[in-house]
Amino acid sequence: MKSLFTLMALLLTLQAQAVSLGVDAGRSFTGLNAHTTITEGDRLMLGGEWLLPRESDVRYTANLQAGYLFAIRPFYVIPSMRTSYVAFSGQDAGYALSPGASIVWPVLRTVWLFADYHYAPDTLTLRMHGYQDMRLGVGTALMPSLQMQVGYRAVKLDGQNIQPDRSLADGWFIGARYLF
Repeated sequence: MKSLFTLMALLLTLQAQAVSLGVDAGRSFTGLNAHTTITEGDRLMLGGEWLLPRESDVRYTANLQAGYLFAIRPFYVIPSMRTSYVAFSGQDAGYALSPGASIVWPVLRTVWLFADYHYAPDTLTLRMHGYQDMRLGVGTALMPSLQMQVGYRAVKLDGQNIQPDRSLADGWFIGARYLF
Protein backbone atom coordinates (compact mmCIF):
# COMPACT_ATOMS: atom_id res chain seq x y z
CA MET A 1 0.00 0.00 0.00
CA LYS A 2 2.89 2.33 0.79
CA SER A 3 4.24 1.84 -2.74
CA LEU A 4 0.86 2.83 -4.25
CA PHE A 5 0.92 6.13 -2.34
CA THR A 6 4.54 6.68 -3.42
CA LEU A 7 3.51 6.08 -7.04
CA MET A 8 0.64 8.56 -6.80
CA ALA A 9 2.93 11.22 -5.31
CA LEU A 10 5.42 10.65 -8.13
CA LEU A 11 2.68 10.93 -10.75
CA LEU A 12 1.40 14.21 -9.37
CA THR A 13 4.89 15.71 -9.27
CA LEU A 14 5.40 14.79 -12.94
CA GLN A 15 2.31 16.87 -13.83
CA ALA A 16 0.30 14.04 -15.30
CA GLN A 17 -2.13 14.92 -18.10
CA ALA A 18 -4.82 12.50 -16.88
CA VAL A 19 -5.23 10.42 -13.73
CA SER A 20 -7.84 7.74 -13.08
CA LEU A 21 -8.79 6.06 -9.82
CA GLY A 22 -10.88 2.91 -9.95
CA VAL A 23 -12.16 -0.28 -8.41
CA ASP A 24 -12.81 -3.71 -9.94
CA ALA A 25 -14.92 -6.21 -8.01
CA GLY A 26 -15.62 -9.84 -8.73
CA ARG A 27 -16.74 -12.84 -6.72
CA SER A 28 -13.14 -13.89 -6.01
CA PHE A 29 -11.33 -10.53 -5.75
CA THR A 30 -11.42 -6.77 -5.31
CA GLY A 31 -8.88 -4.52 -7.03
CA LEU A 32 -8.12 -0.87 -6.31
CA ASN A 33 -6.15 0.89 -9.03
CA ALA A 34 -4.69 4.19 -10.20
CA HIS A 35 -3.39 5.00 -13.68
CA THR A 36 -1.97 8.01 -15.44
CA THR A 37 -0.66 9.26 -18.74
CA ILE A 38 2.15 11.79 -18.72
CA THR A 39 2.49 13.18 -22.25
CA GLU A 40 0.18 13.77 -25.17
CA GLY A 41 0.28 11.88 -28.47
CA ASP A 42 1.98 8.51 -28.05
CA ARG A 43 2.12 8.18 -24.29
CA LEU A 44 4.09 6.91 -21.37
CA MET A 45 1.64 5.30 -18.96
CA LEU A 46 2.12 4.47 -15.27
CA GLY A 47 -0.19 2.54 -13.00
CA GLY A 48 -0.59 0.73 -9.74
CA GLU A 49 -3.00 -1.80 -8.33
CA TRP A 50 -3.75 -3.38 -4.98
CA LEU A 51 -5.49 -6.75 -5.48
CA LEU A 52 -7.31 -8.40 -2.58
CA PRO A 53 -8.14 -12.07 -3.27
CA ARG A 54 -11.03 -13.55 -1.27
CA GLU A 55 -10.38 -17.31 -1.49
CA SER A 56 -6.63 -17.74 -1.16
CA ASP A 57 -3.85 -17.83 1.42
CA VAL A 58 -2.48 -14.70 -0.25
CA ARG A 59 -3.30 -11.56 1.73
CA TYR A 60 -2.82 -9.15 -1.18
CA THR A 61 -0.72 -8.29 -4.21
CA ALA A 62 0.63 -4.86 -5.07
CA ASN A 63 1.48 -4.13 -8.71
CA LEU A 64 3.34 -1.22 -10.30
CA GLN A 65 3.32 -0.96 -14.09
CA ALA A 66 4.95 1.22 -16.76
CA GLY A 67 4.09 1.09 -20.44
CA TYR A 68 4.04 3.06 -23.66
CA LEU A 69 0.91 3.56 -25.76
CA PHE A 70 1.16 3.18 -29.54
CA ALA A 71 -1.76 4.13 -31.77
CA ILE A 72 -1.90 1.47 -34.51
CA ARG A 73 -5.26 2.29 -36.04
CA PRO A 74 -7.86 1.12 -35.21
CA PHE A 75 -6.16 -0.34 -32.10
CA TYR A 76 -4.15 1.04 -29.21
CA VAL A 77 -1.29 -1.25 -28.16
CA ILE A 78 0.45 -0.79 -24.82
CA PRO A 79 3.55 -2.95 -24.24
CA SER A 80 4.44 -2.75 -20.56
CA MET A 81 6.45 -4.13 -17.65
CA ARG A 82 4.82 -4.92 -14.31
CA THR A 83 6.43 -5.57 -10.94
CA SER A 84 4.37 -7.51 -8.41
CA TYR A 85 4.72 -8.00 -4.67
CA VAL A 86 2.71 -10.97 -3.37
CA ALA A 87 2.05 -11.07 0.40
CA PHE A 88 1.44 -14.67 1.47
CA SER A 89 -0.22 -15.45 4.80
CA GLY A 90 2.44 -16.73 7.21
CA GLN A 91 5.19 -17.03 4.55
CA ASP A 92 7.84 -14.87 2.96
CA ALA A 93 6.59 -12.56 0.23
CA GLY A 94 6.98 -13.38 -3.45
CA TYR A 95 8.04 -11.09 -6.27
CA ALA A 96 7.51 -11.12 -10.03
CA LEU A 97 8.68 -9.02 -12.97
CA SER A 98 6.20 -9.65 -15.77
CA PRO A 99 6.39 -8.28 -19.31
CA GLY A 100 3.09 -8.03 -21.15
CA ALA A 101 0.80 -5.93 -23.28
CA SER A 102 -2.67 -4.44 -23.48
CA ILE A 103 -4.78 -3.98 -26.59
CA VAL A 104 -7.72 -1.57 -26.73
CA TRP A 105 -10.12 -1.47 -29.68
CA PRO A 106 -12.50 1.51 -29.73
CA VAL A 107 -15.64 0.02 -31.30
CA LEU A 108 -17.69 3.22 -30.94
CA ARG A 109 -16.81 6.63 -29.59
CA THR A 110 -17.78 5.65 -26.05
CA VAL A 111 -17.43 1.82 -26.18
CA TRP A 112 -14.22 -0.21 -26.39
CA LEU A 113 -13.00 -3.79 -26.11
CA PHE A 114 -9.83 -4.54 -24.17
CA ALA A 115 -7.43 -7.40 -23.50
CA ASP A 116 -4.47 -7.42 -21.13
CA TYR A 117 -1.92 -10.17 -20.46
CA HIS A 118 1.25 -10.26 -18.31
CA TYR A 119 3.40 -13.33 -17.70
CA ALA A 120 6.45 -13.88 -15.52
CA PRO A 121 8.25 -17.21 -16.01
CA ASP A 122 10.19 -18.89 -13.22
CA THR A 123 13.36 -16.92 -14.04
CA LEU A 124 11.57 -13.58 -13.37
CA THR A 125 9.97 -14.58 -10.06
CA LEU A 126 11.08 -15.15 -6.49
CA ARG A 127 9.32 -17.74 -4.27
CA MET A 128 6.98 -18.69 -7.14
CA HIS A 129 7.43 -20.66 -10.37
CA GLY A 130 5.36 -18.28 -12.45
CA TYR A 131 2.87 -15.42 -12.43
CA GLN A 132 0.07 -14.81 -14.96
CA ASP A 133 -2.47 -11.98 -15.10
CA MET A 134 -5.14 -11.82 -17.83
CA ARG A 135 -8.13 -9.48 -18.37
CA LEU A 136 -10.68 -9.39 -21.19
CA GLY A 137 -13.72 -7.16 -21.37
CA VAL A 138 -15.72 -4.23 -22.63
CA GLY A 139 -15.71 -0.67 -21.33
CA THR A 140 -17.90 2.38 -21.78
CA ALA A 141 -17.76 6.06 -20.89
CA LEU A 142 -20.96 6.98 -19.08
CA MET A 143 -19.80 10.59 -18.71
CA PRO A 144 -16.51 12.27 -19.64
CA SER A 145 -15.17 11.60 -16.14
CA LEU A 146 -16.82 8.22 -15.39
CA GLN A 147 -16.07 4.88 -17.06
CA MET A 148 -17.47 1.40 -16.44
CA GLN A 149 -15.93 -1.95 -17.38
CA VAL A 150 -17.23 -5.50 -17.39
CA GLY A 151 -15.06 -8.49 -18.11
CA TYR A 152 -13.23 -11.61 -17.04
CA ARG A 153 -10.01 -11.71 -15.03
CA ALA A 154 -7.65 -14.51 -14.04
CA VAL A 155 -4.54 -14.16 -11.87
CA LYS A 156 -2.60 -17.38 -11.29
CA LEU A 157 0.55 -18.17 -9.30
CA ASP A 158 2.52 -21.34 -9.99
CA GLY A 159 3.71 -22.85 -6.71
CA GLN A 160 7.28 -23.66 -5.77
CA ASN A 161 8.54 -26.82 -4.03
CA ILE A 162 5.79 -27.75 -1.54
CA GLN A 163 3.66 -24.65 -2.20
CA PRO A 164 0.55 -25.31 -4.28
CA ASP A 165 -0.55 -23.41 -7.36
CA ARG A 166 -2.83 -20.52 -6.40
CA SER A 167 -5.66 -18.70 -8.12
CA LEU A 168 -5.93 -15.12 -6.87
CA ALA A 169 -8.68 -14.05 -9.24
CA ASP A 170 -10.76 -16.17 -11.56
CA GLY A 171 -14.09 -14.90 -12.76
CA TRP A 172 -16.25 -12.10 -14.01
CA PHE A 173 -15.88 -8.57 -12.68
CA ILE A 174 -17.44 -5.13 -12.91
CA GLY A 175 -15.40 -1.99 -12.49
CA ALA A 176 -15.67 1.78 -12.37
CA ARG A 177 -13.06 4.50 -13.02
CA TYR A 178 -13.14 8.19 -12.21
CA LEU A 179 -10.93 10.37 -14.43
CA PHE A 180 -9.65 13.80 -13.44
